[in-house]
Amino acid sequence: MTKYEYQLSVTSYQLLHTTQLPTTNYHSPMNFRAIIFSGVVTAAIGAVVGLAATRIGQRDFNQLRFEGKHYEGMQNRYVLIGASVGLAVGLGQECVRQLKAERDRETE
Repeated sequence: MTKYEYQLSVTSYQLLHTTQLPTTNYHSPMNFRAIIFSGVVTAAIGAVVGLAATRIGQRDFNQLRFEGKHYEGMQNRYVLIGASVGLAVGLGQECVRQLKAERDRETE
């Protein structure tokens, strides 16, 4: 081993054992089960609200009557719109709740 190789190995050993490695903040992973569950539950609630909006919009509350061809699929569309909005709101709400809890843990 030459003098240069020896000095290089000693220097690299010193760097390895004396240099502090940068500390990284460990971020706890988000609970995807809770996020998906929240999205599904609020999607179901949104579908029920969409169904209720279809029923409330009718003149005769007990019987569905549509006045035009455009309105025949209204019940299905309102349910899908309500479920989509509910899913988006539920996913967003749960993500924000988990991020807020993580931020509160970091400030402590």
